[in-house]
Amino acid sequence: MNIKKIIILILVFSLTVFTACGGQDTVQEADNEGPEDVVEAEKDTSNGKDEDDTLTVAIEMDITALDPAGHNETITAYVTNMITSRLFTYDEDMNTIPQLAEEWEYLSDTELKIKIFEGVKFHDGSEMKAEDVKASIERATQMPKVSYVVNQVEKVDVIDDYTVVINTKVPFAPLMGNLVHPGCSILSKKQIDSGNFETINGSGPYKFVSWQSGNEIVLEKFDDYFDKDGVSDFEKLVYRVIPEGSSRTIGLEAGDVDLVVSLDTNDYNRVNENSDLVIIEKLANHIWYLAMNVEKEPFDNKLVRQAMNYAINKEDVLEVAQNGLGRTLNSITPDEILGHVKNTTYEYNPEKAKQLLEQAGYKEGELEITINSYGDEKGGPVIQANLLDIGIDAKVNNMDRGAFLDLNNSGNFQCSLNGWTTSPDPDRFFASLIHSAGVGTNNVARYANPEMDALVRKGSSTIDEAEREVIYNQVHELAMEDAIWVPLYSKVLVMGGSADYTYDGVLDPMWNVNFNLVRKK
Repeated sequence: MNIKKIIILILVFSLTVFTACGGQDTVQEADNEGPEDVVEAEKDTSNGKDEDDTLTVAIEMDITALDPAGHNETITAYVTNMITSRLFTYDEDMNTIPQLAEEWEYLSDTELKIKIFEGVKFHDGSEMKAEDVKASIERATQMPKVSYVVNQVEKVDVIDDYTVVINTKVPFAPLMGNLVHPGCSILSKKQIDSGNFETINGSGPYKFVSWQSGNEIVLEKFDDYFDKDGVSDFEKLVYRVIPEGSSRTIGLEAGDVDLVVSLDTNDYNRVNENSDLVIIEKLANHIWYLAMNVEKEPFDNKLVRQAMNYAINKEDVLEVAQNGLGRTLNSITPDEILGHVKNTTYEYNPEKAKQLLEQAGYKEGELEITINSYGDEKGGPVIQANLLDIGIDAKVNNMDRGAFLDLNNSGNFQCSLNGWTTSPDPDRFFASLIHSAGVGTNNVARYANPEMDALVRKGSSTIDEAEREVIYNQVHELAMEDAIWVPLYSKVLVMGGSADYTYDGVLDPMWNVNFNLVRKK
């Protein structure tokens, strides 16, 4: 380890002592909060790992909802994607493939006709029909957390019991890929009409059993699951909420859990060298970024935002947050996204950052960086140390996940450390994160630029891919010029699992984890 890294780690440790304590207390309190401590579909007496036919999965935090259209979070989707099904899904190479859809064709640029499989059963035994598809997709257009993926859908027409036509307001190139989103899961019309989503009547490979807030979620295999190739080897699937990374690893080593979804990168070698365990990993279609609230001082000044981009050493942030497992970002999206433009303007340059702050009239002052206990909070103190070098005294406020999201949505913060996982099509990324319609939800920077809005809409309504690429080149360039974020890194998603099982096709670059494909050897 070189001297520079040693100095950074010492500084990070010392700063963390002053910033992490309050956040940790908040997390512990949140584990016991919620409208109900236990939500049950039926009595569960299994106690998870006590049964041989139980797959026990450790997750780092609790889910926030059972309603697939009531959240927009990767961890919650680990559960809801097992309970529900969608018209389309992704394979492990990010190709859009059918799930409930048997046949589909574009009747025109604004009409997508889809026939679903006959005989698909919901967990209550009723058969899925076209009316259920219509009710689910049209509901998604009205749900604030997920509407951005289907905001161009005008209506859904029912042709017969198994056929619908999805009509869009304008040509909408990302439609099929966006229908993969968990928010587009198909629920029964009966449940939607009832307005009761405390339990979910889905058609996925597992049925909901119980949810003990802050503790565990229990599902059981659905014997009538329509995809016979995707039938689970396990009778039960139990998610255990274990916030502390080393505790998840210890549980894996002891056999108390079979799979750790987010393995602490500090434990990578430890697990990799254990013959009883295996590593499952994939570079994610994902970004970590520092969002600056353009409505709040000092970030209402573009020069200050640009200075932040010069001030932060991304290599050091990645090293401390993820032990270097990933790649630093030079633009606002991962390299694979259509229209990505490599930006070489913002190299790490503290002196340039100081010059821009002086030009902006910014005097030495204080600001608050909001982070949450989601593993990558370890990068916060590195950013804090970098800012101290240019005369900014930054306080790191480590919050529990729920409070963090509420604060982001309210706009009552200066800057916050965020993550986002995106589909291969750039529209889901841009329409949510940098279009003005996302202010108050996923557009954390609260960035509203009519020129950007027009480009984003033009990109989604253009069918020709070469033309779309040119448009998204412009989106990238404008976003980096306006410097609404400091893009930091894409990380490798690392899971640790028991060597008693195989994990072929379980993980894709969007962090979709198909637990039903975990197989016994």
